[in-house]
Amino acid sequence: MDAAAQWDPTAPNSSASTPQLERSAATPRQQARQLGKRPFLSRRDRIAEEPVPIPAPTELTWPNSIGDHFLVVVIKSASGLEERALASTDPHVKVSLLAPCVGAKPMQLATQSTSYLDRTTNPLWEQSLPLPLDTCNSGSILQLEVLDRDFAAGVARDYFVGQIQLNLADVLEELRHQPQHSKLYARQDLFSQKMEPGRPGELTYELAVVPKSVHRERHCMMAVIRDAPDAQVHSELGSYELRVTVHRLRGLPNIQRAASSLGMETTLSRFKAAPKALNAIVHGGEADPKDMEFTIPLGEALGGNQLNRADRLKRAHLHLTLMQEGKPKAKTQIPIWTVPALADRSAAASTNGGAGGSEARPSTSAPANWEGTRRFTRVMDKAEKSFPTLPTVDVTLQLVRTAAPPSADDEPSPPAWPLDWDAVDADKPAAPLVPPAPLDLQLHGFGVAAGPHKVCRELFGPDATIPDTVSKMDKIEGIQYEEYKEGENGAAQRGLAYNVPVPKPFRGTAEVKTTQRILTKHDGGFVVECTATPGVPMYEPGTEVFKIKVLVVGRHAGPNQTYISATGRIDWILPKATCCGFPIKGAVEKEVPKESKKVYSRIEDELTKKYGACKIAAPPMPVVAKAQANGKAADANATVDPNKKAEAASVSAGSRLRALLPWILVAVAVLLMLFALVHGRAAAAREAAAALDCEKRAAMEAATVGATAALRGEGEL
Repeated sequence: MDAAAQWDPTAPNSSASTPQLERSAATPRQQARQLGKRPFLSRRDRIAEEPVPIPAPTELTWPNSIGDHFLVVVIKSASGLEERALASTDPHVKVSLLAPCVGAKPMQLATQSTSYLDRTTNPLWEQSLPLPLDTCNSGSILQLEVLDRDFAAGVARDYFVGQIQLNLADVLEELRHQPQHSKLYARQDLFSQKMEPGRPGELTYELAVVPKSVHRERHCMMAVIRDAPDAQVHSELGSYELRVTVHRLRGLPNIQRAASSLGMETTLSRFKAAPKALNAIVHGGEADPKDMEFTIPLGEALGGNQLNRADRLKRAHLHLTLMQEGKPKAKTQIPIWTVPALADRSAAASTNGGAGGSEARPSTSAPANWEGTRRFTRVMDKAEKSFPTLPTVDVTLQLVRTAAPPSADDEPSPPAWPLDWDAVDADKPAAPLVPPAPLDLQLHGFGVAAGPHKVCRELFGPDATIPDTVSKMDKIEGIQYEEYKEGENGAAQRGLAYNVPVPKPFRGTAEVKTTQRILTKHDGGFVVECTATPGVPMYEPGTEVFKIKVLVVGRHAGPNQTYISATGRIDWILPKATCCGFPIKGAVEKEVPKESKKVYSRIEDELTKKYGACKIAAPPMPVVAKAQANGKAADANATVDPNKKAEAASVSAGSRLRALLPWILVAVAVLLMLFALVHGRAAAAREAAAALDCEKRAAMEAATVGATAALRGEGEL
């Protein structure tokens, strides 16, 4: 047997004794095949390790069915967020449940977002974001992303600030052993988009696993503000006052002038309370103000057209501003839905909160009790960059009900029949008017320099002339009035019929039948309900397609003063009605509110011509004992004070200008570059023209010299 047959690769020094076999030894790829492995080679001389298989995700487990629970993420606050150089910091938090995907971005299973807060690096949200767990598994990821929202040219854009990512299975396992399955995570550091540490800012949040049927009662007030119709928001919150008491200010700078130059100002939505002076000695950077209390009626603050659905939670923040010599120096904001205690909120639990996979909607049952008191300690943000410190304010917020809540069973007290149209107005009515809850559409609100009896006679009396004058302006023809008669529940009732132009893009006129019902009329005011049923072309006469309901409320606001508010609603009987093949619902819902507001603006002008101007706000809400059976919430349809409206417009314009500032700078830079380019090209062209001119002159001089020399030569010859 030769030496090659006797070679043993496992024998010691075998390679040294048989050097001729080294050249024919198996390559790494061949060795991998002999061992039964796939030859994943990252280099020629090394075999790559096999990838570790990812375990398949499993279902999440919980003592009860996980699909019947929410993972509730309560975003509390953030501190020390990064401040951008050319734009303000307007942070909000986006919470998402993600499912990892191989080779692609994670898929969003559920997402919620807080409202964004203006110009603050230390925001306080206190917002509860429920996430359904129906489609999640052990591989899902919980992501909390802090974003900075900016508006440029009317377009919103979010910039990344920081994030936190947690494995959902680990979170549930940790919450399983916590009391009430809830845990607070305080001052957690933010990470970059690649989950690298070092991002500025900290986030405080709370995680809890809550049954869907219980979540509604814990966060009832926030859900009402965010999701309920306007009429329900006003009826449930309009009878409350927010009382603000400032106890202490710390971290104040050393003030050389008198401490009376400092003061506080409070704002809630469109309501701004009068600022108050500090009236305290500043010692060691601290001051304990005396009698610094503010009262904000929620009905006036959250009423009117200012309550936009998209910004409801943002508008429901109380803004506290530290003033010095009338200029804002520091500011902070507190959400009002954190004031009521949990025990009070539980009275408004919804009966249908456990159905479905989304958050429970507000119930339309009896209003809850929102009364409560809570104390806050807030670090304020700088309102002026030159202010040297960040003060801390200790403040107590208290929600107090000042009137009995409205009830669906209550009806206004009917007027005495027959109606006394010659009644004389009283300077002080025996009983104030408690109006019903307003309707969905806020049409108009204004003051009149006349008493309620006189105004009601001018608008709805048998000899009223103002409606005819306004009707002629709107090209309403053929008005036929019926006489008043006693109607249902003792209300005075009459019918009207007239023709109105059909809203664009349709043509012609339509017959309208209207019913006017005077629900109540006394020294404190009046309530009139008008229900119009317009005829629609292409439908038989008498066919009811939709109805327009308008509620006109006139309240006594002082001697010879009445405040009138008008709200409306469109009720569709045939929502898919068409005219000439085109659907009419969109055109009606667009034109009817616009035309109604125009009508009541003209009524205001006519009353002003007759009785003079009367710029007043809505009268204060009457205090009604809870034992009264017909107690109702006050009207929330206060008009916007022109000064406040102009101030809000200027603030809005300023914020838009700040958002547009980066784009303006970019545009200016581009214009400068274009100017430099054009100027450079023009200079180059001028230099080229000058050089060409020089060449022409040189050529002409050379030709002249040559010609002169030639002539001299000929002369010599």
